[in-house]
Formats: sequence, C-alpha cells, structure tokens
Amino acid sequence: MVRGLAPVGLAVAASVAVTAGCTSGGPESMQRPTASVAPPAATSEPPPPSRRPERAPSVRLALTGDVLLHDGLWDVARADARRAGQSPGSLDFGPILQPTRPVIRAADIAICHLETPVAESAGPFQSYPAFSVPPQILSAIAGTGFDACTTASNHSVDQGFEGVTRTLDAMDRNGIRHTGTARSAREQRRLLRMRAGGLELALLSYT
Repeated sequence: MVRGLAPVGLAVAASVAVTAGCTSGGPESMQRPTASVAPPAATSEPPPPSRRPERAPSVRLALTGDVLLHDGLWDVARADARRAGQSPGSLDFGPILQPTRPVIRAADIAICHLETPVAESAGPFQSYPAFSVPPQILSAIAGTGFDACTTASNHSVDQGFEGVTRTLDAMDRNGIRHTGTARSAREQRRLLRMRAGGLELALLSYT
C-alpha cells in the first residue's frame, strides 16, 4: 500500500496498481478494487453571507448667483410674451431662464438668490439703484425648477418693509421657499430645512 501522497487522485491510482500486482491468482481471480471517500468535516458555523457595502447618502445641489433684473431684461420679457401671443403688456421671463432648465431640474435641490424686491404685477417697476422688479420673474423661477431662493442682500429693503412683505408673499404664492428676510420676528427665527437623498440640509442667508 502506498501512503502519504498528497494529491488524492494519485493516492487512489497507486493503491489500485499495487493491489492488482500482489494478487496470487490469475486475471480471473482478481477482484475489482474499491475506494471510499470520507465526507468533508462539518463546520461549526456557516460562512457569513456576502453583504454589499452600504452607499452613503448623497444629494445633488444646484446653486446659482443673483437673479437681478434691470429694465433691459423686462423689455426682453415683454417682447417674448408678445411673440408667444400673450395679452398686451404681459411679461414672460421663462425663455430667458429656459437654457438653465435641464441643469436645474436634474438637481435634487436647486437654490437661487433673489437679489431684489418685487413690485405689484402692473408696476411701477424700478431699476438701479433702488429696485422694484416685475413679480412675473417668480413664476419663471418656479417653472424652471428652483425649490428655494435666498433673499438677504444689499437691495433687500430698497422698497422698505412693504417691499420685503410683498416679495415674500409673492414667493409663497409661487411655491418658492425662502430665507434671508422675514415678515416677523417669529419667521426670522425659523430655520429653512430641506430633505433630499436621505439627508437634511439647512439653508442660511444673511447680510
């Protein structure tokens, strides 16, 4: 018997060859050798299941600079509204912002900065140095896909507290969240929080 060969296949083949060669009878008296394989030893604990690494929460933000309207821009918005067949005197700022729409809408949260207070829908509108801009810009901001705007700037009180209140009321009507200016002390203490991608973000604005 051959012992101690490491490969199992070689050990079985050598054992068969030696047994056949040592038999005293002829070919008809040779017996077919048999081999037994011991079952693998049982392990005490099953292997741990494979686990995929957990992905960290993430959020995609789009942050823009000032939305700052001068009289030349509302002239363009009036012309765009006229070309679209809207009523005389209408303002449409959508085409001005349209090129940014794919980027803004691809973000989980998109934030702009509204630099100036807005006027009443019919005006009067004022450009530099004390702004009071068309509120129609807000429907264009919302339509582009912005979720919120900051409002604290060096022009926030160009139209006094009335302008602050009018601006925030108009933003609320257009579904645009805001922070930076406030209509009351209670509102001033409120922290604007937004959730996306499994995260909670706080938006701060001050000047």
